[in-house]
Amino acid sequence: MVKPFGYYKSLAYNKKVNVKK
Repeated sequence: MVKPFGYYKSLAYNKKVNVKK
């Protein structure tokens, strides 16, 4: 099953936010 591109985009965004925090 392929997930929408936005799904991976939000995942990467959350990772960036976590790293910044």
